[in-house]
Amino acid sequence: MEYIDRKDTHLKFHRLMQFLGWPLLIIANGAMIATCISSIFKFALPWPIDFLTQTQQFVTTLSKGSITPLLTSVILIILALIFLVLEFYTWMGSFKWRKYSYRSWLITLFFTFLVAAALAVGAEFFLIRGDNLGLILGAQVTSAVLKARIILGLRIMLIMALLIVAFFIYLNVLYYFKRRKLYRSEDWYEEDENVPEYGKPEVTSSIQPLPETPKPAAPASSQPELVMPESKPQTPPEEIKLEMPDPVVPDRSAPANFIEADKE
Repeated sequence: MEYIDRKDTHLKFHRLMQFLGWPLLIIANGAMIATCISSIFKFALPWPIDFLTQTQQFVTTLSKGSITPLLTSVILIILALIFLVLEFYTWMGSFKWRKYSYRSWLITLFFTFLVAAALAVGAEFFLIRGDNLGLILGAQVTSAVLKARIILGLRIMLIMALLIVAFFIYLNVLYYFKRRKLYRSEDWYEEDENVPEYGKPEVTSSIQPLPETPKPAAPASSQPELVMPESKPQTPPEEIKLEMPDPVVPDRSAPANFIEADKE
């Protein structure tokens, strides 16, 4: 499932990284740079640097003097500076959902896996295969069986640590890969402060109706229009009644004198 709207996306882990995770990582890398610089130029800091000094001595002994404390400090400064820049870009761009924030965090996770793999490989070749177990135990291991068990335990611990780092990176990549469409190259989206972060947004259509175009007027005619007079409503014709006289019925009881009638 991919997310395309921040109002309908769970962002608890993202908010946790914004206000706690990335600021702490930036502070930690800044403290590492200051500590390494303090070990080089020998000036005091508000916090102790005994852990860094012990790590430098351990690495120097493990590499049989090939990696000096100065070189260790330079390597740590370069790595911390790279992580500091990437995490700063990730943190600042996360508030406006810029695409470079998402990409810089993926690059940071990739570099984290490379550093973890390099430490695991260095422990395998310099510590286990270099026969330097006495640096951890404080004495040489004489029993072959005990040495084999210690080596097996160290390898299991290294593999488990590498798997944990890889699993954490995988979860981050999966989390932000599903939310990659929330990031844009420019500030395209202004989030309303009054709208809750979670919940389904109101469905609104982004397509606006086109304005109605007026119908073209009919061209003026050169000929005058013929106006027909209004015709009066037709009334039904009046019925003409003819009064006919009553017919004269001759008296048939008297004899008809046809001769006299002819004479007259």
